[in-house]
Amino acid sequence: MKNNVKRVVALLVAFLLGVGSFSELGNSPTVVAYAQEYIYYATLDISSKGWSSYNTGLNYNMTGGTAGTIRQGAKLSVISEKVNKNGNKVAYVYSEDLKKNCYVSAKYLKKVETTETVVDSEVNAVLDFGTRTWTKYYPGENKEFTGGTPVPSGLKEGTELQIVKKVVNSNGTNVAYCYVPCADVYCYISMLVVKELEVESTTEEPTATDSYTYDGKEYLLVEGYNEDYIFNQRDYDRFLKNGKNVGCTATALATAYSIYNNTMLSPDSESIKWTTGVGVTWGPQTKWTGYASNNLVAAYDYLQKDIPVILRLKKGDGGHSVTLVGVAKNADRNNLCKDDFLVIDPWGGVVKSLEDAASGYTLHTTWELIIPVKQ
Repeated sequence: MKNNVKRVVALLVAFLLGVGSFSELGNSPTVVAYAQEYIYYATLDISSKGWSSYNTGLNYNMTGGTAGTIRQGAKLSVISEKVNKNGNKVAYVYSEDLKKNCYVSAKYLKKVETTETVVDSEVNAVLDFGTRTWTKYYPGENKEFTGGTPVPSGLKEGTELQIVKKVVNSNGTNVAYCYVPCADVYCYISMLVVKELEVESTTEEPTATDSYTYDGKEYLLVEGYNEDYIFNQRDYDRFLKNGKNVGCTATALATAYSIYNNTMLSPDSESIKWTTGVGVTWGPQTKWTGYASNNLVAAYDYLQKDIPVILRLKKGDGGHSVTLVGVAKNADRNNLCKDDFLVIDPWGGVVKSLEDAASGYTLHTTWELIIPVKQ
């Protein structure tokens, strides 16, 4: 997978340059993973459990002890998400409470909508007082510069900084949220005293993965395929019915739409209509339309146009939905079989062949293919 290779290369380069670490790959995440981008901001929401605190993980399988305990409502910056060996989605986050990175279950995260501008890539900077005759600068614990300072001794002129994001506070002041290597802290600093340095990027621009090898067979992927758009239906309690998660179609829809539009649509989104006891329903605000006959040739033709499709499988009175995202490199349109298709199975959020996903099922003869809309 090209994305995984580039990610490993980027981490290696960052380590060699002294601006990052392998903390995300090992069992001891540390604060020095500041060079990574945040994909969204969230608060810890464990209110439904009645807990007041949550023990974070040292690794994404949540084994080997904890990285620390965070409280209900704690602010978190989500760096990445992945599915662990138990099929649960786990988020790798930076905790402002702990002042370090750790792992938490993604189902306890409440996304925070923000107008803050996130810097696309790492920016090196230094503290620059300009014409001011200061000898020290006191950064803030928050962008409003209230509630104390995380560096009591102050920062000197020329202190090296790593800008994570730029924000505007309630007074209209441009503020940088920075990691300060010499003090090993994150803090807020006025952009009036921050001098950004021009640095040449050492990593390639990310590109879409165009092929995937499963069980020794190569599949050509639809444009826009991204592991960030793989969702596990079991992470979303809205799909529970009599204690069982039945949200396969809604989750498959979220994956297909996200890939086709290259923008994340969560299975929790209100755009996906869900009625308990009924399942997915479609209304005037739905993002889904356009049906085709349910056969492998039709699916093949859509995938050749880089359009992922949702296919329904049948077992007795029930069934299961999966998202088709790839076709075998040597597939023959006139002689297709289930093993010629690669799918994302929402049960566990895993990639497999349609042959494996359909084990114990037959192709549904009355459900049509579901095609996402291009927005």
